[in-house]
Amino acid sequence: MGVSGEHIWPVRPLAAPVDSLPSPDGSEYPAAALFAERAAEVMPGFRITERNRRVISEICHRLDGIPLAIELAAVRLRTMSLEELLVGLDARYDWPAIAGDDIARHQTLRSAIDWSFELCTRDEQLMWARASVFPDSFDLESAEAVCAGDGLDPGMVLDLVARLVDQSILIREERSGRAQYRLLDTVRQYGQEQLQQVGESTRFQRRHRDWYLRLVEQREAEWFGPHQERFVTETRAEHSHLRAALNFF
Repeated sequence: MGVSGEHIWPVRPLAAPVDSLPSPDGSEYPAAALFAERAAEVMPGFRITERNRRVISEICHRLDGIPLAIELAAVRLRTMSLEELLVGLDARYDWPAIAGDDIARHQTLRSAIDWSFELCTRDEQLMWARASVFPDSFDLESAEAVCAGDGLDPGMVLDLVARLVDQSILIREERSGRAQYRLLDTVRQYGQEQLQQVGESTRFQRRHRDWYLRLVEQREAEWFGPHQERFVTETRAEHSHLRAALNFF
């Protein structure tokens, strides 16, 4: 609210497993526990087992631990198997709401994200859409190199990133003492759609590729030197970006 004495407490998505659930019931991961609880409401007796734990793990991971997305997914088990649900995750935006949910902005996951997007200023919307070309966490320098220009002054990027963090569009993390930012996969896919609608997807993917190409060339030129260990660490951390850049060639 921006009032004096205000304290902000970040509310993260529910913890979701990256790989298969380590325990039989998945109780250590709230995302999996919520999925199982909601699934049992539409399929009495449903529980996490040795046979289905891998699929449930992947579903929760791909849904970023977002409670609304998990609830909408679990309801689909009325008509779909777990494997069919996993395959159909790309249509997650248009899943109908849970019965009895009469709040207009919660009628579908897309409506909820549309609502958030509409609350953003034009510059925030541009930053959201352009940042969607990053498949993983990125730093401020990368954001300025890839997202600035064409209507966004480089001096605006820091403020826009901060505002998107405040609105929980971007998630702030810290890696090796440096701030990093990322979009949840569901939010990133929405941003990619916005970029495609204005015909700028290829342009900003190319910018992303060119930026990481320059970084790799710079590291190669200075590889045999005092910064080699740091270069190795940074290059490993940027694996997703380098793979996306190579796929774009």
